Amino acid sequence: MEKYAKHLITLLLAGLFAILMSFLCSSIIDMVSEQYEEIIYFSSFLISTIIIFIFYYFIAPPLITYLSLKNLNSLPKDFNNLYFNLCKKYNRSLKKMQYILLIKEVLEALAIFSVVSYLYTNYIFLSSNYPILIILIVIILYIISFLLTKNLSNTYTEFYKNNVIKSLINSFNEDLEYSPFVYDNNAVYNLYENSKFPIQYFTSFSADDHVYGQIDNNMPIDMFNLFIERSNSRRDNHTVFSGLFLTEKCNINIPEYVQVLKYEIPNNINNVATDNADFNKLFRLYCNDNILAMNIFTPDILDFITKFYITYKINFEISIYQDSIYFKFYTGQMFEPNIIGSPLNKLSLYNYYYSVQFVLELTKMINKTINSLDYLN
Repeated sequence: MEKYAKHLITLLLAGLFAILMSFLCSSIIDMVSEQYEEIIYFSSFLISTIIIFIFYYFIAPPLITYLSLKNLNSLPKDFNNLYFNLCKKYNRSLKKMQYILLIKEVLEALAIFSVVSYLYTNYIFLSSNYPILIILIVIILYIISFLLTKNLSNTYTEFYKNNVIKSLINSFNEDLEYSPFVYDNNAVYNLYENSKFPIQYFTSFSADDHVYGQIDNNMPIDMFNLFIERSNSRRDNHTVFSGLFLTEKCNINIPEYVQVLKYEIPNNINNVATDNADFNKLFRLYCNDNILAMNIFTPDILDFITKFYITYKINFEISIYQDSIYFKFYTGQMFEPNIIGSPLNKLSLYNYYYSVQFVLELTKMINKTINSLDYLN
């Protein structure tokens, strides 16, 4: 949401500036001779686009973060302590790399603005005396900066993930391991298919950001960042799923599918009505064994799920079958660094924090409940 809000605010600002500069140009041109009209149009366009660029890259990110965090209740003490330590350890190093990357972004923007301004004045006046040498200099500077920093973006991302994200994951459990990469994409694909979620047709499947280890009395856990797309004959891409996918093993085999979904599915699986009215409005609990479903999704678990969704409005799905719990969390792409704004954006890190905290806590609660069901042993 932060990204889309920033785009929307910037577009609105661009429209206001376009109207304002058009009005100013019309007023000024009436007062000057024709020989200055071209430079006035060019200058107004260039100034407007530079101001919009500054707003988009330097003003909008902290503004959106501030407004978003303001709408949340006070952040947990554990997260604030974690954030303070991350800033203390890594902010300076990330800032240095980010400044270099921003120089490239600025030169790229200036090159685009200069070319567009040149074409704009040519369109207005059919010819332009604006020295094209300036445009060529800006473009050459951008090409040089691009060549010098083409590997820095990867270095910046790797440093962020191997230090910041790894520290965030270890704040929940020091025994958890984190890798920015997935070395066997086919294995993750098989796990996803075994989850038995209602899966839409897709043509592209990719995974990264592998979290793995043991929790809950040595229960194996694997968590991935998935990006799944579907393309059609016109090569239009549609995102099928983007977010966290988690699987955890159980000590007990569950004889029936038990699923929590946000939508109705057209099959013969029974829709179980719970005693939690808010949960029933938000989710669908599916299982052909009502008693089994109610024994696993106890009132405290239903309440935990409902309160989380009401607070954060993030869709998720749960599937339990045989000896595994599967979890899909529609967060969008996770664990990615900010190129613009603060490299340790507090809102982004808090999104990662509460998302991981929720899935770990919920799987722990469900696993504990399943292990207590003596009649399944």
